Amino acid sequence: SKNRTVYNFEKLNNVDDLLPDSTQATVDLNNDLIADLFLTVNHNNKPRFRVYQLPLTNMKLISDYGPPPGVAIYHLSTFADIDADGVLEHILPVCMNPDCSDSQIFVRDNHKWYALQTNFGGDVRFPLKHEIPSPFNQIPISIKIADYNLDGYPDMVAVMKQNSINSTVSIILKNRPCNSDNNLFCNYNRTFAVQTDEVFVLSASNATLAAFFDVLENGYPDLLVLQKTPNDDFQLIGFQNSLIQDVHFIKVMVLSTFSCDTCSHRQRLPYGNNQPGQSIKMETITTADGI
Repeated sequence: SKNRTVYNFEKLNNVDDLLPDSTQATVDLNNDLIADLFLTVNHNNKPRFRVYQLPLTNMKLISDYGPPPGVAIYHLSTFADIDADGVLEHILPVCMNPDCSDSQIFVRDNHKWYALQTNFGGDVRFPLKHEIPSPFNQIPISIKIADYNLDGYPDMVAVMKQNSINSTVSIILKNRPCNSDNNLFCNYNRTFAVQTDEVFVLSASNATLAAFFDVLENGYPDLLVLQKTPNDDFQLIGFQNSLIQDVHFIKVMVLSTFSCDTCSHRQRLPYGNNQPGQSIKMETITTADGI
């Protein structure tokens, strides 16, 4: 297209290979509203996480760290501001033993790893690959993030194995404060609690994928679950968020300005497309207590 721009990208020398089935992302991790490059590399047969400051024409290594100790199985990383301090945290779900009976979620904050000490109980754990139907057993396990109860703190949903029914189910994890006021004593200021009252969600057995998505575009994150049927097919089921809160939301879509090379038959060409990886920050100011 006539507005195409060509860049000469910097070649990184002496960089380890990327770790298969791991997270590579463009995400703002130094809080400057410019996306950084997050890589998971294979360093001596173990994952190592590296963050490069962009642009690609002049990248700079700003962070290099390893995983928590004693981990047997690593799942996909994700990023969220779980303590609402304005800075994204690195979230890493793991299994501490080969059978995943000890499933944990770690968060990295202030250059340290913290176990969120989520009480899964003895009945729920992250599933093993062979426990997920094909072809979805080829997709690494991950957790999805959204503030489903609209309290200002992001919550999680994950597909997990429920041993008592020998099936995979979608587990919603509610973000909660971790302090003496609620009799929770942790090494981090937030934790996540399994929502056992979501009976309709828990009844959707043989789940393979789960994600929050605002289906009705009303500001309330709904839940989509891909479920295997007895006929070995897959069906997508949705759960409407029935919470009612006195809140407002702002929907932001960032468009690229690149033209569509395959839309020449149309009279009206679209103005770019939705561009992922953008950072949006909004500060509210009150006269009572400042920002």
